[in-house]
Amino acid sequence: MKKISIVFLSLFYCLTATAQLAAWDFTGENAQLSSVADISSPELSFVPVLSRGAGAQPSSAVNSFRTTGFQNNGLDPSNSDYFEFSLAASTGYRLSFSSISSRMNGTASFAAAPGVSHQYMYSTDGNTFFPAGSVIVTTGTNQVFTVDLSVIPGLQHITAGTTVTFRLFVSGQTSTGGWGYFSGSAGQLGLAVEGNLAPVSGIPLLQVSPPVLTDFTAVQGNISAEQSCQLSGTNLSGAVNITAPAGFEVSGQSGNGFSGSVSVLPVAGTVSTTIYVRMNTTLPGPQNGVLSFQSAGASPKEVSLQGLVLRPEPSSHVSGFMMMGSSASTITTAWTDAGGSVPPEGYLLKWSDAGFAAILPPADGIPEPDGPGRINIGQGIQTVILGGLIQNRVYYCRIFPYTNTGAYIDYKTDGLIPEISGTTAAGAWEDFETGSKTGYAAGNVTCSAGNWNLTDALLGTDANDRKNGVKSVRIRNGYAQMNFDISNGVGIVQLYHAVYGADANGTWKLEASNDGGNTWGYSSAEVISSSTQLTPAIFPVNMAGNVRLRIIKTDGGTNRINIDDITYTQNAALPVKFAEVKAQRVGNAIRISWSNLTETDMLSYSAQRMKANGAWEELVSVKAAKNDGGRADYQYMDQHPAEGVNLYRIEANETDGKKLYSVILRADTKNTETGISVFPNPVTEGVFSLQLNGLARGVYQAGIYNLSGQQVRQMVISNKGNNETEMISLPAGLKPGLYTIRINTENGPLNKLFLVK
Repeated sequence: MKKISIVFLSLFYCLTATAQLAAWDFTGENAQLSSVADISSPELSFVPVLSRGAGAQPSSAVNSFRTTGFQNNGLDPSNSDYFEFSLAASTGYRLSFSSISSRMNGTASFAAAPGVSHQYMYSTDGNTFFPAGSVIVTTGTNQVFTVDLSVIPGLQHITAGTTVTFRLFVSGQTSTGGWGYFSGSAGQLGLAVEGNLAPVSGIPLLQVSPPVLTDFTAVQGNISAEQSCQLSGTNLSGAVNITAPAGFEVSGQSGNGFSGSVSVLPVAGTVSTTIYVRMNTTLPGPQNGVLSFQSAGASPKEVSLQGLVLRPEPSSHVSGFMMMGSSASTITTAWTDAGGSVPPEGYLLKWSDAGFAAILPPADGIPEPDGPGRINIGQGIQTVILGGLIQNRVYYCRIFPYTNTGAYIDYKTDGLIPEISGTTAAGAWEDFETGSKTGYAAGNVTCSAGNWNLTDALLGTDANDRKNGVKSVRIRNGYAQMNFDISNGVGIVQLYHAVYGADANGTWKLEASNDGGNTWGYSSAEVISSSTQLTPAIFPVNMAGNVRLRIIKTDGGTNRINIDDITYTQNAALPVKFAEVKAQRVGNAIRISWSNLTETDMLSYSAQRMKANGAWEELVSVKAAKNDGGRADYQYMDQHPAEGVNLYRIEANETDGKKLYSVILRADTKNTETGISVFPNPVTEGVFSLQLNGLARGVYQAGIYNLSGQQVRQMVISNKGNNETEMISLPAGLKPGLYTIRINTENGPLNKLFLVK
């Protein structure tokens, strides 16, 4: 959340220079039962929380803290439809209020003329409420109003120990109305409380600045540079005891004397000194904690510490780097993971058709994201297919191991860098250059690879057909289906697609059959054709035996698409095809379940959970059950999950020593609010885990939408309850950007915004 006071001042037109006591940015929130303040004065005795009365039910409106329970029943303090929050001063301070500013939004009919009436009321005992300023009336949605509290004597100079509770009562123009606080963009505050917290003379008082120290960094085995904070205190009767969290050290002097704790003695009841902090731990990864300050009679203070222990550069390169095979548009590469004292966390694989010299080594601190001629691969994935290549051309590859990420990424570029070269095959398996079919009526035509059935489809040859050569398939609202089989199985299928002429986008998918087209055992996620340039799409069919393919239009419209140049890899079926990877809370335990749809040549599976230091620990190892090419189902019950967020994955161990990993599942044992969450966010590998929080058991319709509101995938989710988490795959070829997953419930839709990289 953005915590920039000047944004609030410009948006809410505050007239005073008093400090911000508490404020809320509702960006990314919806249907939450409560909302913790994003900005909170350290001199408050607790961080304020916004909640609702019993008669105000949560609304799923995005970027909002809204309710559907507000009525047109007046502004009576006995009503139960209200918003509520409380503030109280810490020991040694007096609390005075100057204003409350609110940005409100909701249902247009609820806010229609003559408008919505708002009335803040306050209480110092939690029972009796008094008006806090006059009634405010606004007309229309997305309205801002400010209430002046500085003229109310009961809200000035409030001593510690007294909690002030505010309630906002609302009355609109319909019997029910979606109405509440709103943030129109990130950093825009929907609710803010202004005032001041003045120290009280004679009471022991501690002050520490700044409240947060960030960016401690060190390479594993080393100590970070020190940072400092200023400590002051008055009216103290004893020492100030300062305690560092695990992984950090503290000292009263720069450069030496660091330990887990230090004490500072006051002089005549006063302390004014500099405290130094540094990070000292051998654990790699993020290091967070709280530096605590305590003295008798004074409210304790804290400084939040945030650091990162970096791993050293990888100690060695991969071995056995080789090219396993190629098609007209793909090259399959493989290697054995690098070992040594510092194994890598990932690899950057780069390729070029211009020679090894054209592949420049990456620079430390400058990550190279996936793009033309480069791809990032995690440790443990030792086979990668490079797609979208040009037929009959030599390609050169080099691979660089690395540790860390972002601005701290550390590539190994010294020593003998592994490199290979190879040539793609000549020609596509099916280029549709042979045969003729000029009408959309269903019919068969013999093309380059064999005989195809084209239903509401033809072989296009005009200038609006996107094609390599002189022909491609044009599909209107039908399909192109093989009338023959590919023997010995199909691994990876690649084809090229585009929109025809100036037609609108078209949606389609690839299907594969083992029984001559009677049933379609493989069905890809839907693909959207939106470009007028032929674009490659890759599908992991991984189906053994006799296989035939079908490209079928799915949007039901008459906008046309072109399909051209189909290639495939043979006998490349992967032993692991993960499906239905789920995590489900069962009482105090978490059940992990997974399926391998094509279990072949498998040794075992390992259910793993991430530890606090970022390393993976094995919970259980399970031997492969079938290895017959069919489906095999497994599950494991974690009886002792960590409190809060747990991250799980499944490691699949093949008989040849290769390891493959499932999507990472996120299971939160503490989350009791109704809603959905996406992990990881941003989504980087086309797969994410979706946690369903507080939803009743049942079957739900769901969809993924782009920012234009266009649905890019439709799905059905079967929820067994208990905050279930399951794997969701994105459509092949989905462009990077912001998307929303929406689940329709009986109480309205649940939405979650996520980023695809």
